[in-house]
This record gives sequence, structure tokens and C-alpha cells, in this order.
Amino acid sequence: MDNYEFVELCIKKGNADESGQYKIGNKCYSLLISYYYELKANGELNSLMPLLKHEECYVRLWSAYFLLNTNKNEAEKTLKDLCQLKGLIGITAEMTTAEMTLSEWKKGKLTL
Repeated sequence: MDNYEFVELCIKKGNADESGQYKIGNKCYSLLISYYYELKANGELNSLMPLLKHEECYVRLWSAYFLLNTNKNEAEKTLKDLCQLKGLIGITAEMTTAEMTLSEWKKGKLTL
């Protein structure tokens, strides 16, 4: 996978979640996590940094989530900004990603 495919997968997962297609969303999640481990193993997580500014909110969401351990300030700011959005993305960022993830990360309990 490359970052182009990562972007497409983030969007596909977001669309699947918004339309209630959880099987597709779960498959996308598995592929996103696999890509994270691939990037981490190759020391290439920072290749996601430009995606924190991507126009698609779900791309920013997953990029920030994956960058929490390597680029804390930028990732945290992105997640906090996403919490302000209306709709599923804001709820997702606030409830499942941003607040919970940041809380666990600050406690030193987040490991990927």
C-alpha cells in the first residue's frame, strides 16, 4: 500500500461508517492498521505528516491517530480540530479517537 491507497481507504471507511456499512468499514479498518504497522516497521510514519492537512476529514483523522506517538503536537491539534466538526466525523473524533485516544496516550497506555 502507498499513501494514495491510504487516502482512498480512509475515505472509503468514512463513507462506509456514515452509511452503516460496518462490514466494509471493519475491512477498511483492518487494512488501515496493517498499513500503520508497515509504515512503523519501515520507519516511514512521518510520510503521513502532509495528510494532516488533507481536505478529507477522515484522512486527517487516521493520519493524526497514526502520528500520535511520533508527532504528538500536530496530531493532537488535528484531532482536537476534528472534534469541532458536525456529524459522524466530529462524533468519531471526539468519542472514539480524540478524547479517548489522547487520554490513553497521555497516560502512557496507548501502544500500536
